[in-house]
Amino acid sequence: MRFAFVMPYYMPDGIGGGAERQAHLLAHALAERGHEVFYLAGNPKGKPQFEEDAGVSVMRVLRHPAKLHFLDYPRILSHLRRLSPDVVLSRIRMYYFPVSLYGLLPRRTSVIFIPEDRLSTPFPETRMIWRGVGLTPKMPLYIAHALATDVFAQTGLMLADRLVVQNEIQRRNVRKFFLRRAVKLPSLFRPPRVVASKSPKPLILWVGNVRATKRPEVFVDVAARLPEYDFVMVGRKTERFSGALPNLRALGELPHDDVLRWMARAWVLINTSTARGEGFPNVFLEAWYLRTAVVSFGADPDGLVSSGLGLKVEDADEGAAAVRRIVEDAEFRSRLTERAHTHVLENHLPEVVVPKFLRIVSGINGG
Repeated sequence: MRFAFVMPYYMPDGIGGGAERQAHLLAHALAERGHEVFYLAGNPKGKPQFEEDAGVSVMRVLRHPAKLHFLDYPRILSHLRRLSPDVVLSRIRMYYFPVSLYGLLPRRTSVIFIPEDRLSTPFPETRMIWRGVGLTPKMPLYIAHALATDVFAQTGLMLADRLVVQNEIQRRNVRKFFLRRAVKLPSLFRPPRVVASKSPKPLILWVGNVRATKRPEVFVDVAARLPEYDFVMVGRKTERFSGALPNLRALGELPHDDVLRWMARAWVLINTSTARGEGFPNVFLEAWYLRTAVVSFGADPDGLVSSGLGLKVEDADEGAAAVRRIVEDAEFRSRLTERAHTHVLENHLPEVVVPKFLRIVSGINGG
């Protein structure tokens, strides 16, 4: 089969988040299984416009996604008509509309992935801008842009052949608000080549790009309550927390292999994202596979964390108590991490996820 991904960034270019990582993993997993795979993306770093990467044909032909992405719609459709893929998909809502429009052609299938819980509800961008911008001269412009984004995205969501979600909350929201059926697909995980031993001293890790929904300040609050442990922050803009506490290091953005080395060394990963800010955090899969215990302040897809793959907490005091329990009780820590490691092996490896995805594409499993 011929697949085309439409995404703002190609993950190896060093830009993007969880949605880009999942798209990259799926694209390469399909190419490894003999499918023809194209990847349409932007080119913010001046890379070659056309490149073959381990069986994936990368085409960096899109505009910068933050600047009137609507202008890219004709270009996307033109490239798709020329490539003529059997299946076209996107994990980014700004491209839902052209992807779904192409899927209306005979014998073509469009697949839309919903990466965050809030994006399974009506007008999420408009509501976010309305709450966050305040009364400024540019407010009407911001609202108009957000409203147009939502209208195009929701039209695409309604037209798509297949809707794919990450958890039951998203599936219920899609049925409730859009009267559509969605299929849940486990997030994809490829075991890393990185090898690193656990730190001899307790090491507590936070990974993410600093923004409001990630709530990095909560991690700092936990670190202040546990001065006897080492705390490390990794991710874009984390440098702002450098020097905040004697036991806290903020390393900024690192290559993904380096992030995984820190993950492998850590005893505990703390995730402070709001529940609505995540669909299924990739860092959970990385931590679980690398036998790093997870403490979550919000994200708990389908109750996996609270059902035995980690500890769910509500505030910094609970978070500090959870970390201390994990560090001081070696037997409990071992049970927790082994259970989580097994869960990844049984549910998230390519040999498990890719066949499920192909069944969704073919219309099996209620797609």
